[in-house]
Amino acid sequence: MKWVTCEKARVDRIACPWLISRFIDKQPTFLFVPKDQVMSVAEREGAIPVRHSALRALALIVRGADTEARQLTPESAGLYALATGSQAQAKDDRDNMVKQFAA
Repeated sequence: MKWVTCEKARVDRIACPWLISRFIDKQPTFLFVPKDQVMSVAEREGAIPVRHSALRALALIVRGADTEARQLTPESAGLYALATGSQAQAKDDRDNMVKQFAA
């Protein structure tokens, strides 16, 4: 299946592809596009926007890590730190995803 999300991925847009590839779709294709194009690309490509209902179980952890509300869960601050370090070392979004999938 094709999945589409915003470019310049960090916490939630790396966590969701990880979850998708591990538990939902063993051979996913991820499209990274500007935020204002996510829905139009999803429609054009027959892709699923990454914020799919199957991913809600981890929403609070990811929300805390991807916003200023890092105290939302005990795990949020650690996830944010890990993702920020990986993003800083990555050459592009795909490299960032590879680095964070290993974590």
